[in-house]
Amino acid sequence: MPTDDERWNAYLYRHYDPDEVARWARSLEFFRFVRYREGPFVDVDRLVVKLELDDEVRRIAARVESIEGGTARVEEWPGYLKMCIDGEPDDPYWRVVESAVESARAIEAQLLGPLRARIVDPPEDNEYCICPKYYPEIWTARTS
Repeated sequence: MPTDDERWNAYLYRHYDPDEVARWARSLEFFRFVRYREGPFVDVDRLVVKLELDDEVRRIAARVESIEGGTARVEEWPGYLKMCIDGEPDDPYWRVVESAVESARAIEAQLLGPLRARIVDPPEDNEYCICPKYYPEIWTARTS
């Protein structure tokens, strides 16, 4: 009979290779992989970065569409802004794919450096978010 950890990992990595997710996580400085939550609402896997909201964040986020190789959906909420790169819509499971990770890397490299102090990490404070707070072993076991 599977343990709770085994069931959780089976869910977390369903449709993904754990080593690939770890490689993605380590290759991104600000964006985090967030696994969808099962439930009554349609949700998708995504890469997310969350920033404290101010005029500079708005100004820089407005440039996301002009980034070569990078595309993200920008969501403004009271007090913060999220940039999201959703899983592949043509995939039946809306999986995050390598091109989404490449897009996140492009946005990080071209836009997010000056906003480092405004990054909120984790962007979603729960175990669905692959981040150092919930999965420190991914970063401490760094081999690549």
